Amino acid sequence: MTSPLTPDDQALAAEFALGLLDAEGQRLAAEREAASPVFAAEIALWRRHFSAFDRTTPMATLPPDLWSRIEARLDEARATTAATTAGTTAAASRTARAFDEQPSLETSRAANLREQGRLPITSGEAAADARRRLFNWVWNNLAVWRIGALAATAAALVIAAGLGTQLQQARSAPVLVAILQTPDNRSAAIVNAFADGRTELVPLTSFTVPAGKVLEVWTLWDRQVGPRSVGLLAAMASSRLRLDSLPLGADQLFEITLEPAGGSPTGRPTGPVLAIGRTAQRI
Repeated sequence: MTSPLTPDDQALAAEFALGLLDAEGQRLAAEREAASPVFAAEIALWRRHFSAFDRTTPMATLPPDLWSRIEARLDEARATTAATTAGTTAAASRTARAFDEQPSLETSRAANLREQGRLPITSGEAAADARRRLFNWVWNNLAVWRIGALAATAAALVIAAGLGTQLQQARSAPVLVAILQTPDNRSAAIVNAFADGRTELVPLTSFTVPAGKVLEVWTLWDRQVGPRSVGLLAAMASSRLRLDSLPLGADQLFEITLEPAGGSPTGRPTGPVLAIGRTAQRI
């Protein structure tokens, strides 16, 4: 009965399939391939696994002293990392024994008998065999890894798009709002202040502006400083207010007055107040 291959045998088959052995190693592996169907099947498996590399990698002529230089470098590396290699090898060996323990000869005989239908397969063994086959299929299937990578990329794009949309919505929503009321308590306009520093006036009603007059928008944050003009309008219309260098906060006053053409000549409101209101923090 043919014994199953050890991890060293599998590694040897892979190195032989990739052409990594020296001349003597290649000869011995070729002899074993001819004599052992199991070893030959393992080599064929590795050749199929790496067939994509064989088709895409162009042939190249190697320098005659390449292997001697590689071996010299490997000897230097072994001399300087012997302790680390020993520790790593021991840990890898323990892990390999824990996750891929080779079956005993008796276990192999039982497995063969079950495959021939001469010994029933237990549910635990069937489940373990199914898990092992699934793991091997996933591990060796490049399509699975490509699909996983594409799924991760798509998820990242969806998250980035969602964050971008939320950020755009946050930027487009005002942080301060003032509703300007007329003396008879009608809503005349809305002042919106945004996080990026923009402040805009949105009209809700219109005012009759006589010839030679304009609408002037003011803001007041400190009575000792006094009101400051932030916009002139020929008629009620959506417009951006000029608060670039002025403070802006909650409970700040905004008002619209009727002034001479060109704006108040004193820098302070002189005409009647048409609408007035204070800012509030947007919830």
